Amino acid sequence: MRTLSSTSQTTIASGYVPPAIMLLYVATSPVLRLNSTAATVSYGGNDWLGAGTFGSVEKVLDQPGDSQSLRFTLSGIPSDAIALALSESVRGVVCELSLALLDPSTKAVADVLPLFSGTIDQMPISYGGQVSSISVTAVHRGETFSRPKPLRNTDADQQKLYPGDTSRRFVVSQSQVQDVWPAAGFFRQ
Repeated sequence: MRTLSSTSQTTIASGYVPPAIMLLYVATSPVLRLNSTAATVSYGGNDWLGAGTFGSVEKVLDQPGDSQSLRFTLSGIPSDAIALALSESVRGVVCELSLALLDPSTKAVADVLPLFSGTIDQMPISYGGQVSSISVTAVHRGETFSRPKPLRNTDADQQKLYPGDTSRRFVVSQSQVQDVWPAAGFFRQ
């Protein structure tokens, strides 16, 4: 069960609260910040561009232990702008989804509740004559912990990471050795 901050509770208690879904896509060079309203929203010193009806996000299940993937789509993109999306590799890039509670009178962001955090897995593109759409599948950050790790604590894997480092060369030969220490009385003689 998620607890709400006092700011969120006050905003919700004030009456109608216009929500905004905020999507953060962190890449190396451009950082894409979108929100579900039609207008640009300022939050955290950054401008979040309004995607309006051009963006959609699958239903997010907020349950303990849930590590479901997330799919979001940005449609209505001019076909000549698709090259920009293809110019950078996005696999493994951080992606976050939050629910912003907007102040009813000023439409400023009152509070932000995190919904999803993960990394981008796939980015299929649907080409059209004039406009195209980009669908992005993001893997929940909890899913990455359940994957097998490609490296072990062995000399061969240490050599892959740091050539010339021989600090792990005796790990296998010493792993089954039983060390016998002298009794405490030995040192009192």
